[in-house]
Amino acid sequence: KVYSQAGKGTTFKVLFPAAADDAPDPGPAAPGREDVGRGRTVLVVDDEKPVRDLARKALEAAGFRVLLAADGRDGVDAFVRDVDTIDLVLLDLTMPRLGGADAFRLIRQVRADARVVLTSGYTGGEATNGFEGKGLAGFLRKPFRVQDLIAAVVAQLGG
Repeated sequence: KVYSQAGKGTTFKVLFPAAADDAPDPGPAAPGREDVGRGRTVLVVDDEKPVRDLARKALEAAGFRVLLAADGRDGVDAFVRDVDTIDLVLLDLTMPRLGGADAFRLIRQVRADARVVLTSGYTGGEATNGFEGKGLAGFLRKPFRVQDLIAAVVAQLGG
């Protein structure tokens, strides 16, 4: 973000991804953790490959089927293709082609009861501003820990 005020100066706020190019292995599943996602599908929509890879590895280790999309447009298309099998969407706020807010709106037009957990490097208040009363299932701040990701998904799906 860039903040500028005439005569006072400019401030740049830059957020960098916390993950390296290769997502770390989330490690072995804790006892019982590998069954928590059995029979459930999560669509991960994020333009950062390391974030997608980490989320995929962690969720698959917990037993979830995982679909990936590299931006909002691909995420909406993937949701439409698998609308009847996707249990939850993990959706980044800031992406090219179609941002999280617009992708959320389109996903909810396709299926009004779609569960969407928003992710962002911004604080919860900043990221979810504008989502009030629109049925957002939850928020997960990036960078997130594997256990926080699993907990957020399980909290929305029950189990």
